Amino acid sequence: STPGVLVHPSTSATEAYTLYLRGRFLALKRTVEGLVAGIELFEQAIRRDPGYALAYAGLAECWLLRGFEEFGDLAPLEAMPRAKAAAQRALELDPKLGEGHAWSGAVSFLFDWDPVAAESFFRRAIELRPDYSLAHTWYAVFLMARGRHDEAIARSGHAAELDPLALSIQALVGQCHYFARRFEEALDRHRATLALDPGNLQALIWSARTYRMTGQLEQGLRTIEDAIARFGRSPIFLAELGTLLARLGRPQETRAILDELLELGHRRYVSGFHEAAVYHALGEEEELRRCFDRLVAERSPMIVFLGDPTWDDVREQDWCRAMLSRAGVG
Repeated sequence: STPGVLVHPSTSATEAYTLYLRGRFLALKRTVEGLVAGIELFEQAIRRDPGYALAYAGLAECWLLRGFEEFGDLAPLEAMPRAKAAAQRALELDPKLGEGHAWSGAVSFLFDWDPVAAESFFRRAIELRPDYSLAHTWYAVFLMARGRHDEAIARSGHAAELDPLALSIQALVGQCHYFARRFEEALDRHRATLALDPGNLQALIWSARTYRMTGQLEQGLRTIEDAIARFGRSPIFLAELGTLLARLGRPQETRAILDELLELGHRRYVSGFHEAAVYHALGEEEELRRCFDRLVAERSPMIVFLGDPTWDDVREQDWCRAMLSRAGVG
């Protein structure tokens, strides 16, 4: 690239490049509104330049996150095929595009449940673009989910060094410690993130989960109530609220949360994963199994994250092992 130019536009259409940058900014907010707006801007960029591979990679990112319960609002079977098609198109247009490989890896991991392909895509993305923090980030998430905790912590730390201002990556470092059962280190990371950004969505939800795992239930409840005050009563927050209320021995309030999730499901997609978390906290195994069967049928990305210590007792049960084996993720 030209000396002194930090960003190579990768399109000769200036207007397309500007639309792409606006889309990136909104997508990185990791809110449903940001992802919806990002899709519109990336599509506008593609209309200006149909050969714009990076804009297709941006589309893949937004569709993938809308189909992933931690961020999104759509059923995986609705959103993920769109993410896959966009990532494939990005690579058809530019086979050496690191972003295209990274998002192909994320689709392989979260939706195809193909860890071999996913790791291959992530490694290729990093080989092509060693400085691309999101490739390292998603590879860290993959390693975390696969139980390769030391590698995950090291990889997420490297991503944070590459992009020290990206607080979502800082929150991921805490998440990797949580999956490794290093809860005090996880809380330290989350506190540091929240000191910089008190409204960081990921740090709030993972702080609440970590407090729950360490038995600090009242602190977890205060954290999730703060998140709800900031972001509203989204399914991911309601699930953690219900789980904490159940653990605190407040069954009537827990049932009210289950009713609220059901009611919300009449208006938008609500993953069975959120109900499953609450039923698990209530000790209702039959309802939990029903939810998990639904998750497999819906190809929920959350199936690959059962290494979360929340699910330690469930993962060891024969029915869960059989379910994971049938799904090909055992």
